Amino acid sequence: MTSISRFSTMQTTLQSVWFAMMIMATMTFRSDVHLSGQDPYQLPHIMWQDPHFEEVQPEVVFGNDLLPLWMKALNSESTELQRKAAETIPVAIHRGMSGLDKVTKPLLEKLNSPNLAPVVQLAIVKAVVAIGDRKSAERLAKLHASTSDSRVQKVIENALIDWKNPALKSIWRKRILDATTGNTNGILSDVLAIRGVTSIHDDQSIASLGILLADREQNFRVRYEAAKSIGQLASSGFIEFSRSRLSSDQLTERILGVTVMDNHPSASSHPILLSYAIDPEPAVAVIAWESILGSNAPRELDQSTEFAMTNPDNKIRVLGLNLIRLWKNRAAVQRAGQLLSDPHPAVRNLARQICLEFASADDPANPGKPPALMSDVLAAGMKSLQTNWQGIQQGLLLLSELDHKPAAERCLELLDHPRPEVHITAGWTLDRLSVNSTFPTILQRLEKQVSDIKSGGAAKYPESQYESIAHLIELLGRNKYADLQTVVIEKLIAKDMSILSYPIRPAAIWSIGQIFKGKKIPEGLSDRMLERLMDDDNMNPEHENVKSMVAIAFALTGDQSKVDSIRTYAESSKQNSRLGFSCYWSINQLTGEPIPIPKKFERKDTNWFLVPIQ
Repeated sequence: MTSISRFSTMQTTLQSVWFAMMIMATMTFRSDVHLSGQDPYQLPHIMWQDPHFEEVQPEVVFGNDLLPLWMKALNSESTELQRKAAETIPVAIHRGMSGLDKVTKPLLEKLNSPNLAPVVQLAIVKAVVAIGDRKSAERLAKLHASTSDSRVQKVIENALIDWKNPALKSIWRKRILDATTGNTNGILSDVLAIRGVTSIHDDQSIASLGILLADREQNFRVRYEAAKSIGQLASSGFIEFSRSRLSSDQLTERILGVTVMDNHPSASSHPILLSYAIDPEPAVAVIAWESILGSNAPRELDQSTEFAMTNPDNKIRVLGLNLIRLWKNRAAVQRAGQLLSDPHPAVRNLARQICLEFASADDPANPGKPPALMSDVLAAGMKSLQTNWQGIQQGLLLLSELDHKPAAERCLELLDHPRPEVHITAGWTLDRLSVNSTFPTILQRLEKQVSDIKSGGAAKYPESQYESIAHLIELLGRNKYADLQTVVIEKLIAKDMSILSYPIRPAAIWSIGQIFKGKKIPEGLSDRMLERLMDDDNMNPEHENVKSMVAIAFALTGDQSKVDSIRTYAESSKQNSRLGFSCYWSINQLTGEPIPIPKKFERKDTNWFLVPIQ
């Protein structure tokens, strides 16, 4: 073999392996993976839950004079204006502009213009396709036949494939037939032809596709597309091809073997797919797993559970979890519990979701009694609190959801964990569980931390610790815990620029409202709070979250004497802001006056390449 031919072979092999990796990376999974609860900063503070504020978002509007102006530019003598006008249509669709279907006709008419620049033709075709007017398919098909611009042809073909339109059926068939004889029109053209006949369910192309699939001299991308197409069009006839690739030492051949069986698993194909399901290459195994899990006999994969649950590829572990999801027994809980500490967030979060499902599943044998798997789920959650930070975080989220109060003592220990994911979640979980026996330890901890902060040691604690501290203050505040006011709260009322934007001061003032709910706040304390609300220092005004909590706290205590002050500040604040809403909500609670509803407002989108002169 010459050096040139060796290089060519090596290049082809590398391209094939790279494409196989891309298949795996872009694969769409059937599993339902939730990623909620991964960011500890998103764990909700109780103080912001009631009253709930939601900012009114502007309605984006578009001027009625934009489209006529763009059409004028499209019909100008300037090629650049024509191109930009056409290119603006897909952008406008993406931004939500309606009524663009009315420009389809003038766009198609413009395509008939003599000496139309290629860049303009391409932009117009993209615009017509973006509008999605399927009645234009015939006109686009004619353009496809008359133009020599491969870029335009590609856009048109992709559109007709998406629309499942058979206008190019004869072209696609011929292109595939040519490819079987080695007379290729190019890899991309062949791939588009295969996708085209697949989209219109052209059974007559199966034989030609089979020839492409079996041809080892053919480009792998074309063979892979043929395998996918056969998997969708043919119900049988390729089992032997798939079986013959099982033991191949070439990854690409095994990918083809499993792909051709993907979309029609049957009693005869299942044994083959089960063999592919334990392939050491995830690009192969994933296809087999998804195919069988989507069939009417997913439990045939039970024999491969260990392979999936311990697989180094996170996609396989996700599929393994979706298998044990079907078990609904103690073994499934144990398996899911083990993956609460998985290094990949999608895996460990799905493990937690499955554990929650198991914990809430009714026991058919004992209707009306606690779920049979609840104790196993709780044990798995507690066990995860002794693992890595990932497992601890998931265990805390799981146990808090199940209100498992015995976890509170471990939460106290985890407040000093170095990872924010753990110490924030531990504080939040303690707040959710609300176990009285933890209160003295929490107060002692808060006293030390607040003393450190107020003595100039704010930088001693990372930002994440302030999230945890705020959750703990809220916990003791809503439980009206003794000494919280003097030991913690009163030290945090004064404005402190070192912690101005942190949640611990709003939590402290919210706690005053909880402690004195229905009672009068001591006058000195009340005056200090009012100062926080009215602090509009030009250089360093009080933070709006603190002001909002002052207004809410006064409402909770029923202090009528502060209504005029709150009203004055409410009128100077924006209604469509947390602070404005908090002030008006406070007035409503104290006087019964209705809360002004922020008016919906419009925002005109003027960020275009061409806008009318106002």
